[in-house]
Amino acid sequence: MPKYNTDKPVHIEEEDFFKRYGFAKRIADSIKSHKSPDCVVFGISGAWGEGKTSVLNFIETELSSSHPNIICLRFNPWRYSDENTLLASLFISLAQKIKETITDKKEKKELFGSERFVQNDDDPLKTDGENVGDLLNQYGKAAASLVGMGGAVGALGEGLSSIDIEKRKERIEKILEKTERRLIIFIDDIDRLDKDEIYSILKIVKLTGDFKYMTYILSFDDNMVASAIGERFGEGDTKAGRNFLEKIIQVPLQIPKAQDTLLKKFCFKIIDSALKESGMVLSIEEGQRFFNEFSSHVLSRLKTPRLAVRYGNSLQFLLPIMKGEVNVVDFMLIEAIKIFFPEFYEFIKNNSGYFIYAYIDVQDGEKINRIKSLVNELSKDYSDADRAGIQSLLQNIFPQLNDVYRSRPSHMYIDDSGLDDWYNEKRICSPKYFDRYFTYSIQEGEISDVEFEKILSELDTSNVQDLNKKFEDVINSASASDFLTKIRSREKTYSWEEAQKISKAIVLIGDKFLKDDHNTFFGYYSPLLEAAMFVSKLIDKGGNNKLKVSLAKELMQSTKSFEFAYQIHSWLVSNNDKDKIFSIDECDELSRGLIHKAVEDSKESSIFEIFDFIKMRYLFFYWSNIDEDGLKSYIKTVLNKDKSKAITLIESFTPTGRSSAHPEPYKGDFDKEQYDWMAQIFDIDYIYEVLQEAVGYEIDISDVIFAPYRGIPNPNSENILKQFVHWHKKAIKEDESGKVAESIEKTN
Repeated sequence: MPKYNTDKPVHIEEEDFFKRYGFAKRIADSIKSHKSPDCVVFGISGAWGEGKTSVLNFIETELSSSHPNIICLRFNPWRYSDENTLLASLFISLAQKIKETITDKKEKKELFGSERFVQNDDDPLKTDGENVGDLLNQYGKAAASLVGMGGAVGALGEGLSSIDIEKRKERIEKILEKTERRLIIFIDDIDRLDKDEIYSILKIVKLTGDFKYMTYILSFDDNMVASAIGERFGEGDTKAGRNFLEKIIQVPLQIPKAQDTLLKKFCFKIIDSALKESGMVLSIEEGQRFFNEFSSHVLSRLKTPRLAVRYGNSLQFLLPIMKGEVNVVDFMLIEAIKIFFPEFYEFIKNNSGYFIYAYIDVQDGEKINRIKSLVNELSKDYSDADRAGIQSLLQNIFPQLNDVYRSRPSHMYIDDSGLDDWYNEKRICSPKYFDRYFTYSIQEGEISDVEFEKILSELDTSNVQDLNKKFEDVINSASASDFLTKIRSREKTYSWEEAQKISKAIVLIGDKFLKDDHNTFFGYYSPLLEAAMFVSKLIDKGGNNKLKVSLAKELMQSTKSFEFAYQIHSWLVSNNDKDKIFSIDECDELSRGLIHKAVEDSKESSIFEIFDFIKMRYLFFYWSNIDEDGLKSYIKTVLNKDKSKAITLIESFTPTGRSSAHPEPYKGDFDKEQYDWMAQIFDIDYIYEVLQEAVGYEIDISDVIFAPYRGIPNPNSENILKQFVHWHKKAIKEDESGKVAESIEKTN
């Protein structure tokens, strides 16, 4: 069964994902330290789903666990069907709560007089003498009757005047003062009541707002409540409603906004859980595409945890149903539109013609203008960023729209091969798959700005070791992602001297960035990738390339993490064709530095045993370009020491795959591409000879197996060796045929 996220409020600090406990504790502390007997009304406002109930729970936890003289009551106005019983029920509930709270016999006698109780639902603290229970019950019923909340609520058996009620109130207050008790009344979800009920509960708070030793903590969406009650006052608008709230609430508070990084982390955690529960594993390409689109165009709409929960639950329920039936990335993105851009979801669902057909005819000009107009109308209330985000997201999901948003439509015809690709990939933009997507069938710790600014202000006087320790402390107290966000925000302001210190301090704690803060299926993205990109930009602040190369080599050697060195090299060299920072010779010097580190890190073994397929090919590519003989010599040295490593070498050149059909890593085919690549950089005949010596027999290739298409695991490691021998013998035969043909041509 799916494990849905329930969006239930939390109660203890350990469950405080969005770092609101400190805010709640501050409120609780202010209540505990409040010496005046006067009633105080707190108003905690926030949108639905922001976590107001959790904040109330935190406040109650702090008050209940640390101050025995404070009595907390959660009063739920939803339980009462009409106004007639609301006020009386509030005080009856208080009486019942006091009875439940006081267990000490001496205290009972002080509060209630006699210790002999008569159990009675209407009067839960009734005794044979006057007590706070009697007084609270009678005060509530009489006050309700007098203010017209429900006529004669309960049979009091006597006529009471406002003077009588006031005297009862004073006696209650004296008892509370004598016993040093304070009553805290929590009223949550006021904004979910109807207009009359909202007004009634606020009226009750106002009427009892002069009751000593009492504190109200109200929770609501202030926009909704002000709008609901505004029609009763002044101009009858939201402003009038706010004016009424100001008369009631002495301490208006806004729930702290959830940190963007924590919201994102929370959302990615839920997405990851939905994928795992459904048994889906995204390929690297799928993960990259989803992450890029979701983080760039959807996350700006994530305002409350509830939105993330709704999105996660939607995926949790639907992914197992749609598994194998749709393109998983398209499906996750269209579901994101459903939750975060609901107007567009309905529009897309009911207007397929705008999204699954090409804009190729001259008359499509009118259609282009129409779709632009409709998109503008749907997004008229969006921010500029959200408007641009949904447009880009639609263009990614529906490539046909690219022609709509070009400055000059190209009217390019989408041929059958393009449609076939979309069909084979089960894309939503394929006319044959579109309907299936809608029918469903076939905060971590925060970093103090003050402390962080202090670190940066001391850059001139700090040495690398001091700075390294400060950076490490910051990451330990918060997260690597938060740290990078902070330090990159000042990226353009660092001098070359500061850039050197910062980059050296960062690479010394490279292992801290290996721990992915988001810990999701986005394995290709991590704080390390962002840190390497940042360090590369710091290197580029050097006055000349000699300084840049020198610093880059020092950083690659000083980091304990080869992954960090690899990423720095990748940013500086692999992207150099586009940025043109370094010359070819300078790139070669950087490559030698990376290769030297790789050899040092793997000296107890070998590069092709230590590093994965991608890094191994990366290293061998650059090594063969700058020192082909040196690479061949390295391989021969390794194989001469242990001939069995020839098997490992061939297997290491066999790509490892993973797919939705086969979630566990597997070896695919050793194909012609891999063989040609090995033959290009190694002495392939030597490797073949060592392989024969390692296995001790002539490898029979008569039963070699090749998968008919990619995505099928190799049956066993022996078959990989047979595939290698197959390609080697075929290459020899082709070489001999070429020589014969060349000889014949010369003879002729």
